Amino acid sequence: MDFLLRRGKRFVAIEAKAGTRFRPEDAKGLDAIAELKALSRRLLVYAQCPRLTTASGVEVLGFDALIETLHRERL
Repeated sequence: MDFLLRRGKRFVAIEAKAGTRFRPEDAKGLDAIAELKALSRRLLVYAQCPRLTTASGVEVLGFDALIETLHRERL
């Protein structure tokens, strides 16, 4: 995990990667913290990547989508 954002009493964990393709092994760190009580979302961000959600609930998205989500205050 590279970033931990606080939103009130909830947290959003973000792992950033330079690649452009989802690799399941990149989500291992986020999967390891999935049970933390105050954690509301886990994001895996690539330089460019189509949006998807892993079977374990990690949201995968590109950097531009992350910026748009932050701009619209939906994170």
